[in-house]
Amino acid sequence: MRGLSLKRVLRIAVTDLLPSEILTRGKRGFGVPLDRWFREDLLSTWTPRWGSSDARVKRHMAAAPIDTMLAEHASGRRDHGQAQWMLLTLEIFLRREGL
Repeated sequence: MRGLSLKRVLRIAVTDLLPSEILTRGKRGFGVPLDRWFREDLLSTWTPRWGSSDARVKRHMAAAPIDTMLAEHASGRRDHGQAQWMLLTLEIFLRREGL
């Protein structure tokens, strides 16, 4: 092993299975399908919470723009997946901190 790199061992193990372009390229990130998550997978979980009277985000922000954004995203007119992810993390933070 060179240093603590286990990736070298993995590359050697799959040398005959993958093209050299794959084996020699650098690290790459990957996208998270936030748009789909908020239209499908998380829709039934989070949509009721945004509209509820105990939505913490709406205590700290204007409700109308949030409602507009959620409706645009749900209908597919606009992709607000990133903004919804930020609202979700803010909502979780506010609930955890009791704010």
